[in-house]
Amino acid sequence: MATLTFIGTGLVILFFCLGTLILLLANANKRLQCQIKSLKTSLDPDSSLIPALRKQLNAPD
Repeated sequence: MATLTFIGTGLVILFFCLGTLILLLANANKRLQCQIKSLKTSLDPDSSLIPALRKQLNAPD
């Protein structure tokens, strides 16, 4: 009987750890996607920095 209780407790702890790990990975994935999106926005050729530099380069002296 004690063996079944020990195995049951171990399984509960194992599933709790797996659930926590899945939640942490999902959160990290979400944060990474947000960072990638902001990086793409900052590297977008239509962002405000690139047209401003083009205007300066094409401006007559």
